[in-house]
Amino acid sequence: MKSVAALVRATLAHHLHCDPGKIHPWLHLEADLDLTPLELIVIALEIEELEGIAIPVEALDDVTTVGDFVGFMSHAVAHQRAGETSAPAGRRSRHGAMSP
Repeated sequence: MKSVAALVRATLAHHLHCDPGKIHPWLHLEADLDLTPLELIVIALEIEELEGIAIPVEALDDVTTVGDFVGFMSHAVAHQRAGETSAPAGRRSRHGAMSP
């Protein structure tokens, strides 16, 4: 089984038509990789389907880098596997509001 980090990098690379080795944690999803918020949702939904989990896509508001996305998806997968149904919460969104 691939690690969540490897799965996220591979899925991003597939959508960006590049080598997964070029996907680094410090890269900004919008500024460096030119991903729109909608594209990020599509990628998250693809990973959600592959992992058999459910994530609230509105929680992606505070995901800005590849590292953030890996952390978010890792947390969601771990909690789903542990029997919980919620993704990370209580983090600030890009708009400064607290997530539920």
